[in-house]
Amino acid sequence: MSRIAAAAGLEGVRLHDLRHAVATILAATGSSPAITSKILGHASVAFTLQTYTHPNEEELDRAAAAFERALGSR
Repeated sequence: MSRIAAAAGLEGVRLHDLRHAVATILAATGSSPAITSKILGHASVAFTLQTYTHPNEEELDRAAAAFERALGSR
């Protein structure tokens, strides 16, 4: 993996880093956690969510805006 990463200009990137990136991208695009778990080969969706997905500021802002809309602006 290290030779492939270096050849791609990704020196120091590990396979595990790529798995995290895939899970995070799938989550950000709205993919079902069950699908993401299946793609990564996990037995548990909970493990996938706890270990491989990372919310970002944009997602947190979207969630806050949706919550505000649901409550109705004052």
